[in-house]
Amino acid sequence: MNFELNHGLIWITFELIYEGNSVVIDKCILDTGSAATAIDIDLVNFNYYKSATIKRLFGIGGGKEPLFHTT
Repeated sequence: MNFELNHGLIWITFELIYEGNSVVIDKCILDTGSAATAIDIDLVNFNYYKSATIKRLFGIGGGKEPLFHTT
């Protein structure tokens, strides 16, 4: 895996396999202090029929976004 330091942030490119499908995600920030990993469901053709728990992701600036946690 190649790491690129840009503007004080670590950027990576990685391959994600979800439901047997592979997608390469380019220019992703690697957050070494994050408690979890969040991937935009539009990038992976998310299976809405799969059992999932809805959680909320909170940002430093007070922003929050819903997310799905699959098992």
